[in-house]
Amino acid sequence: MAKAKARSVKKTTAAAAPEPAAKTGFRINKSLITAAVIVAVAVAAGIIATLVRGKSLSSKPAVSSTAEGSITINDPATNQTFQLTVEPASASVTTAGVQNTMPSAKADFSYLYKIPASKTEIMKIGLDEAKYLYDNGRALFIDARVTGEYEQAHIKGAISIPVGTAVQDIEKNKAALSQKGKVLIVYCHGVGCHLSDKTAYSLYDAGYKNVVIFFGGWNSWSEANYPEYKKAL
Repeated sequence: MAKAKARSVKKTTAAAAPEPAAKTGFRINKSLITAAVIVAVAVAAGIIATLVRGKSLSSKPAVSSTAEGSITINDPATNQTFQLTVEPASASVTTAGVQNTMPSAKADFSYLYKIPASKTEIMKIGLDEAKYLYDNGRALFIDARVTGEYEQAHIKGAISIPVGTAVQDIEKNKAALSQKGKVLIVYCHGVGCHLSDKTAYSLYDAGYKNVVIFFGGWNSWSEANYPEYKKAL
């Protein structure tokens, strides 16, 4: 009977052992609740401060004033003053309106007179460059199309040296090709046409190295309504 009581006491003692864990869990929950309350109070304080600040700004708008070369802004809510310096833009005005005072940069086309070191380095130029040389009297246009097309229409002042022309026939134009200060501008139909390339190579091999290729060709020149010759119908 005594042994049975002893066992009963032991079982009771073992069942009561988890009590410290329960107390620890209570303390953790209490700490979390306390932290949550503190955070909630802080958030509420921030909201109240924002509302008060917004009300203050809406009831006391910032005051600004201007003077020559500066703008002053007064914020009564914070008692702060800000001053901004203004740099006035310069302009030149005429009776006809606003005049642009920025000088236009003059294009530099000096590279057009560079002699290529080999025929594979012969320069290809566009419409603006070809027109520049024409306007300055430095262009000698060479039409690489077939003779019939040249006779129908060509760039004003151009001479005809069709693709495949033999060197001895090129020399028939020696007087024109040897003009001092001239740039030999070879052209054909336009972009995608390689007749001008071949004629330019022939000229280079013949000793006329001051040559360039006008890749826009007859089509771009004619579409721009630049000076041309057309056979009368």
